[in-house]
Amino acid sequence: MTAQRPTHLDDVALRAAIILFDRPAVGPGGFRARSRLPDTVSIDASVSGTPIRCEVSRAVVHELSGATHVPSWEHLQQVWQTIAALLERKIRAGGANPLHGRGVPTVTLTVEDLREAS
Repeated sequence: MTAQRPTHLDDVALRAAIILFDRPAVGPGGFRARSRLPDTVSIDASVSGTPIRCEVSRAVVHELSGATHVPSWEHLQQVWQTIAALLERKIRAGGANPLHGRGVPTVTLTVEDLREAS
């Protein structure tokens, strides 16, 4: 399946788009820091007002954090800036697939993406 841009954002619009991530809350009112991450962490985002779904593989957090065991929400917080930068780069490159997830464009971040970014 070919990755496609959100329908109203062309190359120029994506370069200038405001991208906001709904960072998962950890601590009071959020996830317990030492709780294991699920296989895929779902993160809501907005690209110039267009909802985007971001799915981050637990393996990405494991790789970036250097965790010696199954990564936790605490590990995600430690590598959040890197994950957000990788997601932003992929969104700007048109990596949102509009046919996946809950009917909103979805960007998936995998270990293969880390290798490509290196």
